[in-house]
Amino acid sequence: MKKRKQPNPKFHVGDKVHCLTIDLYGRKLTVKSSRYIDFLGCHVYTLEDETGQLVYRGNHVSNEVPEHFLKSAEGILERYIRLQNLFLLGCIMSDLQQLLKVIKVSKYKETPPKKLLYEILHEIEAKLHYGTYRNWDILVELLANWTVQNEDLSLGSLACKAFNGLELKYKDLYNHINSLDLFKHYVVALKQQPWDWLGEIFIEQELVGPGQNMTPRAVVDLMIKMTLGEKITKFQTVLDPCVGTGRFLIEASLLNPDAPLVLFGIEINLSLYRACLVNMALLSKHPYSIICADSLRLEPKLSGPTSKIWDLGNQWLHPDISAFYWKPPPIWHDRFSLKAFTELKTK
Repeated sequence: MKKRKQPNPKFHVGDKVHCLTIDLYGRKLTVKSSRYIDFLGCHVYTLEDETGQLVYRGNHVSNEVPEHFLKSAEGILERYIRLQNLFLLGCIMSDLQQLLKVIKVSKYKETPPKKLLYEILHEIEAKLHYGTYRNWDILVELLANWTVQNEDLSLGSLACKAFNGLELKYKDLYNHINSLDLFKHYVVALKQQPWDWLGEIFIEQELVGPGQNMTPRAVVDLMIKMTLGEKITKFQTVLDPCVGTGRFLIEASLLNPDAPLVLFGIEINLSLYRACLVNMALLSKHPYSIICADSLRLEPKLSGPTSKIWDLGNQWLHPDISAFYWKPPPIWHDRFSLKAFTELKTK
């Protein structure tokens, strides 16, 4: 008995919004919206095979067919799946469900990324009841876990594995949010509308502390164009000594996607450093290394572009880099004093 060859389904969303065709195992099924409204005030949708034979007929309340067609088509397919017995469609059933997922992902691009971050924050607040800053940290941590499991980290893993030391501390919460597809929804929307949305949330939640400033996007773009120029032909390294959540490096990469660049960043605040790791992993188009350190205390001769310090970058649990400092910490460990720092330097 010959083994049945497994079919390879291919999906295609038609160019016209009023018609969606799926090719499953050589059988084409088409969802069509009617040009008339039935007596219930609903648009009528039909599911037909390649011969035009009616497979299923349903309706969906929608006053504007083009804008609501994908949602309506999704509802028709869902109802069709529920109404049919599993043995009738066999392996086609899972492919219809896969089509629904394809339709949903195609709609993710239209959602504002910041709105999705607030939805994730809401789920965190409802489950854990922590303060605003801690909730933001957990948001970054959960996104980091999803990124490690689903994204290509090769650009941030040239020297050591990116996100080294990251653990999934809130497994139940992560699984709950992931079941809502919010992480993937955010990443798809982020890549369609790339920017430092984590930093925007940080600002709007009033988490910015003394001495911290998130540069507006218009200023970031202007400074990058003034510094790097319009066209980059020669290899260059870019360093942001106070990288924050990474918006300067992100924009440098996005504005010059084909330029020969290597990106470096230094951030002293652990929360912002970790948010930068997530942003860079999701958006950077160039190799990069971010370290958690005090840029004012780094010895220039030991921290250049070829320094081994950059081999220690991009780790969730940042290693000790005190060997690259030129002076001991300032007199006060909990705050910085320019006067004391100057006096130390002159001794």
